[in-house]
Amino acid sequence: MNTSSNHSNPRVLILSTNSDEAGAPVHVYSVVSSLVDRVNFVVIFGEEGPIANKIRKLGVPVEIVPEMRSAMSFMLDLRAFSKISKYIKSSKPDLIHAHSSKAGMIGRMACIRHKIPCIYTVHGWGWRGFGSLKASVIFLIEKLLSFIPRSSMIFVSKSVEWEGKNKLLLHQKKGLVIYNGVPDLFRKKKEFIAGTPLSILMPARVSAAKDHLTLIKAFEEFELPSRLYLCGTGTDSVEFINQAIKVAPKRYADIFFLGPRSDIPELLEEADIFTLISNFEALPISIIEAMSAARSIIASDVGGVNELIDDGISGLLVKKNDYKQVLIALNKLSDNSFREKCAEEARRKYLIDFTDKIMANKLFARYSAAILESR
Repeated sequence: MNTSSNHSNPRVLILSTNSDEAGAPVHVYSVVSSLVDRVNFVVIFGEEGPIANKIRKLGVPVEIVPEMRSAMSFMLDLRAFSKISKYIKSSKPDLIHAHSSKAGMIGRMACIRHKIPCIYTVHGWGWRGFGSLKASVIFLIEKLLSFIPRSSMIFVSKSVEWEGKNKLLLHQKKGLVIYNGVPDLFRKKKEFIAGTPLSILMPARVSAAKDHLTLIKAFEEFELPSRLYLCGTGTDSVEFINQAIKVAPKRYADIFFLGPRSDIPELLEEADIFTLISNFEALPISIIEAMSAARSIIASDVGGVNELIDDGISGLLVKKNDYKQVLIALNKLSDNSFREKCAEEARRKYLIDFTDKIMANKLFARYSAAILESR
């Protein structure tokens, strides 16, 4: 592990499939950065990426195991397990903390072989967004893995916890809810200048979980002067842009396709309205970032989103796949006074429940308890 760290600190091996600027990897960075003084971390990703580089800058060792990828492959999974097992033997961590379905599977198998505890943070159940056959296979794997001793779960929202305990029939003591927390991104209050277009932002990769086209369809009918900024992996692809042109032929020139970005704080600073229109979610970190930055929010009422947003108070919730509700929400938040009140309430709620410090203290207590319980 990190030789420059305090040897009395617990040694924790983090496993995460991805290393891009997306939910689970960004959460991993928040965990490491907020606990780096209390925990000796090593992080294993399945790929290189901006989050891996950011963690290295903290002085935390990062390894890459390219076989640890999301796609289902028995041979690749076996190779990933073998490589991670060798690392565990040499470094002897006190605990494994796994993120993403594939990392959770490998981490829990490793805790059997090496007799060390594993905590699996469930950022959303792996069977979401797949056809019935693949979803059934993943569900069965999760059910079998739930019986592994020395393993426990952290649910990022009450909705994720409910799904695990009512679908997988997890034991009540199998896990607990610890909300995602993020560093404070607040820079300044957004002052709207009369006559300038409203700036609407949606930072999200193009994936089955996200519903960019419903937002674009609503934007096509939004009559006030405005600009829509879309960022995230895939938002600058030719295929995605062509889809947007078909949905919004009149307002296409007011849509900006930014692609992957690492300057989310700067983009939030310029945004008047933050949006996250989705098909399914667990507890979106991007919404918490918007809350910390004191921005008004429109989001789909799916998963744990309503645990973040009090509808009509700290933001507006809309039904899934309903562009008319998105349009109504955009019109409501075009009122400067209402938009400002929602932004202030969103930040107040962030400070009470969703800071990285609050998350770090709860997570450190869980690390300590899991290590103690395994002895």
